[in-house]
Amino acid sequence: MGGFMMNSGNVIETIKCDECGQTIGTGDEYITTGTGEVFDCEDCFVDYYWQWSNAERCVLED
Repeated sequence: MGGFMMNSGNVIETIKCDECGQTIGTGDEYITTGTGEVFDCEDCFVDYYWQWSNAERCVLED
């Protein structure tokens, strides 16, 4: 997980969001989990876990 990209002679580490594939570079804020998933924003984090857990919204009826 992670690669290197050259930028004006500086080596910048990059990683990719596990949900959308967006590149996250040095200095960018991201979300990570205890099991190693990486997300570039809260929306990707939420989308990923809705899919992964097979969660669904329900309405309690009488």
